[in-house]
Amino acid sequence: MTAIETLSSIIAQRGKASKSFYHGHAGFDLLAQTGFIRDSGLVQSVPCDACDDPHDAELVFEHDTYGYHCPDVGFVGLTVLSSRAIQPDIGKLVADLADAFDCKKRKSTPVKDETWRIGALETPAGDLALYFHPRLETEHDAHAVEAALLQETRAVFRLIISAVGTLSAPNAKGVQLSEIVEFGGDSGKLASLTDLRTVVGAPQEPSNGRPSPYAVKLSRLILGRIEEGSAIAGRNAEAREIGDIYTAKYPTEKAPSVSTIKRHMTNLLGGS
Repeated sequence: MTAIETLSSIIAQRGKASKSFYHGHAGFDLLAQTGFIRDSGLVQSVPCDACDDPHDAELVFEHDTYGYHCPDVGFVGLTVLSSRAIQPDIGKLVADLADAFDCKKRKSTPVKDETWRIGALETPAGDLALYFHPRLETEHDAHAVEAALLQETRAVFRLIISAVGTLSAPNAKGVQLSEIVEFGGDSGKLASLTDLRTVVGAPQEPSNGRPSPYAVKLSRLILGRIEEGSAIAGRNAEAREIGDIYTAKYPTEKAPSVSTIKRHMTNLLGGS
């Protein structure tokens, strides 16, 4: 396990987590020293391991100490560490992710509920917007992200980073935190593991010359048809169809050639 995986596990609790449980995990001291996690009072419940039927029990204060009641063995006292809680600092994580990927259009508060905008990256085909949501495992998670994105300006590409799960929200791809960043040594600074443009299939920066004037509009049309399920299997036929849609949508502009459209399809989707 790495420090990022420890942080991800804590974030996945969606609230307070047991300090005693995570105290020995990889990178715990680094996370605490750099402010990614902080003390947060007492836990609300603890796992009971005093009987043969493990269960969660509410933390109470009795007999001048903290503990819990077990139906089989009665009151079980706890050490101070066992009753302490920690919480992740999501605001710091979002800010540090924005720094690690050199984002523009940053936001320091949640877009809605648990969904944060990290910022945006430029690609030749338009912006790649980055967001953070604690978990992407259920339809409820995906719907929560979708509701938040309705309040945002649409970007050509969207990537939702989560602590656990990679379920894609509508018009957005999901990726886990541990797959894209690591801590750079003992510095406490996040370092990128990959180019996020590659993760979402965005074209890379052109090695020379200007980006195609069709890049943004064609990317929206190509990806939009895939998302809607209306793309045609044959690349030539799909390119001609996109050309017709482009002409209808932008009647005052010169339409791109079929070969230009196919080149953009290759840049976005791979293949030949």
